[in-house]
Amino acid sequence: MKQLQGQFIFSRSTDTAPVTLTFPDGWINGDPVICDVKGAIFKLPIADISPAEGAKRRRISFVGGHKVYVQATDFPAFLERGKWQKRLELAERGPWYMLALYGVLTAVILWAGTVYLLPRLADSITRYIPDEVVANLSRSTLSTLDNWVLEPSHLSENEQTALQDAFRAFQEEAGISPEIPLLFRRSELLGANAFALPDGPVVILDELVALAPSEEGVMGVLAHEAAHIYHQHNRRNLARSGLFSLLNLAFGFSQFGDNSALLAENLVFSGYSREFEVEADKTARQWLLAQNYDLTAFDEMLEALYHQHCEEPCPDKPTGLFDTHPSLADRLAIEPH
Repeated sequence: MKQLQGQFIFSRSTDTAPVTLTFPDGWINGDPVICDVKGAIFKLPIADISPAEGAKRRRISFVGGHKVYVQATDFPAFLERGKWQKRLELAERGPWYMLALYGVLTAVILWAGTVYLLPRLADSITRYIPDEVVANLSRSTLSTLDNWVLEPSHLSENEQTALQDAFRAFQEEAGISPEIPLLFRRSELLGANAFALPDGPVVILDELVALAPSEEGVMGVLAHEAAHIYHQHNRRNLARSGLFSLLNLAFGFSQFGDNSALLAENLVFSGYSREFEVEADKTARQWLLAQNYDLTAFDEMLEALYHQHCEEPCPDKPTGLFDTHPSLADRLAIEPH
């Protein structure tokens, strides 16, 4: 078992946290790496490693967009050899033409499932997911985040009440029912952010309120999150994820190892997420426009969030297969739904 110390950066965040990477005995490139971030343990496969030439720090990029930076002098040699070890292991599993056949079959099934099967089938069964299941998932998700990266809000009671009242009035005018609660937290690790839990509460972080050029900018973000709930995006992703897992088991993709299935799932659902983000932006703009909100404030908020969370220099377009949001230019050009 080998360990490596570094600085962990969550996807779409600029904040760092100390991390210990553990590589189990027999680890080869493609196997999950055990990440210990502030006592939170999770496993991620490596997607890419930055070049060595002239580097003072090396970057390890994981599936999902998370990164770890390690001093170049501490970078272990076995990581450089990992890709060749993986190829040798695959070669030992069976004839090359069987591996090629599995690869073609995987690509065809993923393509057909992505374009035709999964979206339609999953969306049709979304309404059958019990409310209790979704509510339990929301509670467990919030509990995990509270124990891991979230802290109690430092906003005053008056500030919280003002935002609660404004958001409640916005929902009434938009005809959103039942009412979506607003939960206040802060997080140095996540930074300026807001997100909708599966059964409806929207969590808003102090850092987002501090970053907002105006209250209308905050309301634009809350409208976007409310649109996710209105269109049941979390439920639809839950159904799609479940169907993808069944598809993976049915066709025996485990022949390639669990990591190929994880990689494929991330690839598929990054596209689904971009689709949902566009839909949420369109609906949010429609609600804001109908209530005479200044859409410029929403655009300014999107720009502020983008420049805080992206790495400098900020790219004009999504930087990879695993980006879950459209580019800033595309989002600013979205018309109300």
